[in-house]
Amino acid sequence: MPKKPPFKVAATKYDLVIIDIETWPREREWLEQFAPEADAEFTPTEFDPAAVKYGNIKDEEKRAEKLKAAQAAHESKQAEAAAKAAASVEEKREQFFDRAALNPLFSRVFGFTIQDNPTNPLIRLEEQCPDDETERAIIFQLLQAMNDAKERRQTCAGWNSFGFDFPFIITRARLLGVEIPFRFRVPWYHNEWLADIQQEWSMNPREFSKLDLIGRVCGFGGKVDLGKDENGNKVLPWHLARDGQMGKLHDYTVEDGMQTWRVAELCGFGKATAMNEATAVANGMIDPMADDDDEIDMTAAQGNA
Repeated sequence: MPKKPPFKVAATKYDLVIIDIETWPREREWLEQFAPEADAEFTPTEFDPAAVKYGNIKDEEKRAEKLKAAQAAHESKQAEAAAKAAASVEEKREQFFDRAALNPLFSRVFGFTIQDNPTNPLIRLEEQCPDDETERAIIFQLLQAMNDAKERRQTCAGWNSFGFDFPFIITRARLLGVEIPFRFRVPWYHNEWLADIQQEWSMNPREFSKLDLIGRVCGFGGKVDLGKDENGNKVLPWHLARDGQMGKLHDYTVEDGMQTWRVAELCGFGKATAMNEATAVANGMIDPMADDDDEIDMTAAQGNA
């Protein structure tokens, strides 16, 4: 059992800050200018009668039938090839629109989890795809949380954060003109204050472990299943916001952060440090202007990073 600190505990600081973002693709009309061309890239070939092989057929009527059959087969193959080309282009277009939310050039950050303690994450979720001004405020909050973690000597991490969250945040900051308050190196693992819990767990940057599977195996449940729509397509977080299901989206976001925190603890992160008042003030955990008689809300204090 850990020893009781020899001072009045004003706040508790954990060595971990979890960052998780939610993204929303730009409107389809805007995305159209970057989508693959709608016209199929197919060049038909002309039928060449000289290429028909008659073998030992001498009868002119049978030769004519052979020629006619060859021409029909050629036209059928041409139609099949044209249909496949059109389907391929359409598939590529739909893949482009489906994956737009994963590309910082084509989507926006509409929500996030910032979690610096095991139980009380800071959640922000917009009910619609944000405009430039709103997203700038979101990106500023995220960058400030990352910088605070760096200054407080905490580890800033997430699930697949090196592959998605961190580069997405930085790219959106650059596109929106938001100042990045810290220096970083690429590859991301060169930054000692940053971590990717997925890589920490798998110990292999090429192995993409599933957070849901790990949670179920470890006994603290899997991710919230958002289900599928009427067409059998996977429901994504931004779909919930679009459809006004903010309560379900909030629950999903909270559980996602909690799952990541639990796995991070298994990887050795999330250790707590008791802080006296002076240290808590220096770390921005409590307000130095608060009255001495005011009761300190520990949960709120822990959620302000």
